[in-house]
Amino acid sequence: MAFANRWAVRNVAKCSMYSATTGKMIAYLENLKTSGLQTSSTTVYARGGDGNPKLVGFSSDKEIKVNLSSAIFDNRAMALLTGNALSTAAKEIYKREIVTSVEADTLTLTNTPVGDLLGLYILGEDGVESTEYTKVAATPAATEFSISGKVITLNSAVATSTQFVAYYKVTTASTAQTITVSSNAFPAAFKLVMEVLITDFSTKALYPAQIIIPSCKMEDSWEFSFAPDGKRFAA
Repeated sequence: MAFANRWAVRNVAKCSMYSATTGKMIAYLENLKTSGLQTSSTTVYARGGDGNPKLVGFSSDKEIKVNLSSAIFDNRAMALLTGNALSTAAKEIYKREIVTSVEADTLTLTNTPVGDLLGLYILGEDGVESTEYTKVAATPAATEFSISGKVITLNSAVATSTQFVAYYKVTTASTAQTITVSSNAFPAAFKLVMEVLITDFSTKALYPAQIIIPSCKMEDSWEFSFAPDGKRFAA
């Protein structure tokens, strides 16, 4: 079988993660921005003689750090990073909605709120919430409202096409996934396989190659940020 003695790597690695206990695949990352390996160790020297020079060195504490950066968030990798399993179930989430009054002095929300509204305001011309409305059981006066299901009833003095901002909670579909970061869960060890393509310096032929790390662990410190260029999820 042909192989390359001198070679170069151009592409970013694709990474597969496998459970250290079951051997099953946990996550697969194929859209990494950067990937790399960093090896470090500690050297302690015995010293002596005139001037106390270094006589002999003892190397130890060798470790390899894998640096991965991705613009695409993967729920399975995030679960591995947090140490908590993904949960799939309906959840209550928060919603902000701009809604316009129509005839009969009503507002119709997109979703049915869970419990009471968390706030109802007139949207000012500057895009900031202004007058706050309060809830009543029925027959709203000025700056008051009543609600039934998704329909909010206002006082008849409210002009048609007035814009309001509503804050409330809604229930998601049962397929919603939740990633939990808790103080008592930490990343578990796993096997990492990094796949790259190498180019033979002599023949310029391409060969697949793998870097296999039998046991590795996510760092407890990680970064989860948002930016207009898609950056980044880094660990």
